[in-house]
Amino acid sequence: MSPKSPKPQWQSPFDPSELTIQLHDAELKRVGRDEQDLYTQQLLIHPTILVLLEGACHLRRANRVSPMKPDTVYVCKPGSTISLSAEQEPASVAILRIAMYKASPEANGHLKPLTAGEPFPLPEEASLVTPGKPSDRCRTICSLSGCNDPLLRCRAQIETMELLLDVAAGHGKSRHAAPDAIECVRQYIDEHVDEPLTTEKLSEMAGFSTKRFTELFKKRFGVSAHDYMTRSRLNRAVRLMLRPGRRLKDVAHAVGYEDEFYFSRLFKKEYGISPSQYIAERKHRVSAYACASGLGYLLALDIIPQAAPIHPKWTGYYLERYGSDIPHHLDYGRAESPDDASFAHLADSQPRLIVCPAETSCWEREKLEAVAPIALLPKEEPDSWKTGLRRLAERLELQPKADRWIRQFEERTLLASRRIQAAGGGIAPSVLFARMTNEGLFSLGSAGTLDYVYRSLGLRRPAVAPSDSDPSARVWMKQLTAADVDFILILVRQDSSTLEQWRKLRQTAEWQAIPAVRRNRVRLISSSPWREYSPVALDRIRENLVELLGRPVIAESVDTRPAVEAWRC
Repeated sequence: MSPKSPKPQWQSPFDPSELTIQLHDAELKRVGRDEQDLYTQQLLIHPTILVLLEGACHLRRANRVSPMKPDTVYVCKPGSTISLSAEQEPASVAILRIAMYKASPEANGHLKPLTAGEPFPLPEEASLVTPGKPSDRCRTICSLSGCNDPLLRCRAQIETMELLLDVAAGHGKSRHAAPDAIECVRQYIDEHVDEPLTTEKLSEMAGFSTKRFTELFKKRFGVSAHDYMTRSRLNRAVRLMLRPGRRLKDVAHAVGYEDEFYFSRLFKKEYGISPSQYIAERKHRVSAYACASGLGYLLALDIIPQAAPIHPKWTGYYLERYGSDIPHHLDYGRAESPDDASFAHLADSQPRLIVCPAETSCWEREKLEAVAPIALLPKEEPDSWKTGLRRLAERLELQPKADRWIRQFEERTLLASRRIQAAGGGIAPSVLFARMTNEGLFSLGSAGTLDYVYRSLGLRRPAVAPSDSDPSARVWMKQLTAADVDFILILVRQDSSTLEQWRKLRQTAEWQAIPAVRRNRVRLISSSPWREYSPVALDRIRENLVELLGRPVIAESVDTRPAVEAWRC
């Protein structure tokens, strides 16, 4: 019996009248390839509405990338990460950040914010047919939200509420149903890899001719439906192959291939090695729990884990390079309760060892040890990564690999140190590191990383630098303006509130008077790799510093508009 055509359905878990919605801020964002127009992975603090106004733009949510469509409202939940990228010419996107509240059951007459763990009251995407186009309405909201007149700002709030009511009421009534049908077919492929699917059957499910379906699918996902089916089947096969006692013939049948030899040829074409070679290389069945550091230790030993936390923001580097090779993708971060799904997902990967961060709690260890023995990584201290790598290698009987990696790492460090000194005329620069949140500037708070930077790479540590081990240590203006600070490297947290504070700070006269700012010696660094302490992360940090401190200084324009809010000590 042939499967029925998938029909996307969505129903709001809330009555809209139960919610109070407030527009937090609105902006028209130019998205392009120039540095000032980039919109890289950002963590969302508020529910965020996106609407394409002009040009062509791609939206990445978690691991999904899709082209933005005109007259379509995209809704992104708080706690998620997004990025925007223009194809060729710059695009214009309206970005509305809102706050949602509902009645508090504990305190009558009071409101409480909608939390990330609650059902979200809006669909992720809605194509609307409204009297005013979503793009026109968003332009109005953006122009009114910044007005001095409170009545006009109130109008922006009303327009936002009407837009969201249209989203809630009009979802599923769009004239443009094609993208939903194509997405549902993609999901169907992922869930039915063991079935004999054909392009003709899939196009029938989507309600298109085979030619039209083929065009729409490739435009949407960048590959043909046939190639997507093959990759989906092989990805499932990888997870099955790594389970003990599974015969290759059984694996091939489980993913829809009757001929195991044909399956082997497809596998070798995709992965470059035969299934038997792949299984042999994965004899170390190790999984990484909670954070990126476990990946950074295992990959230094040439081990690709069975399962690991994969996230486009926190582990984007590993996702891009090894995502397709890691059979089980876990949620990023430590589990919040003993019932967390991460433990079940780890058990599915059937590891023989689980690598955990030093901060893993006692109850987490008990849950993990019920799955497999654990290996705790060391706390971040000067050179503790070497001890941790050697200890892990000893458990896996890979001591020579660890020793070789450390030896080659130290050779690369020496060459990098010489290059950085040469760029400074034979003297290593003095560098102050800081981390910015919406509450201000603080110490980077990475004792092991900064020990490597200052002691091993030889950068000079300013006398006024904050404590390396205290992330709560404040950084004040007098430290930034000290005479012995050649460069300032800042990690700006990528959320809307912090980015707004960062914009305001750069407009102040105090900031523009900082010697390093006037000499164009302020550099931005990213959380990956700077907030990860592992062998691979330190290797990337070394390369990052060579790029940042070894390049010629280019004058950049300074925003001299009046300060919105002065930043003082």
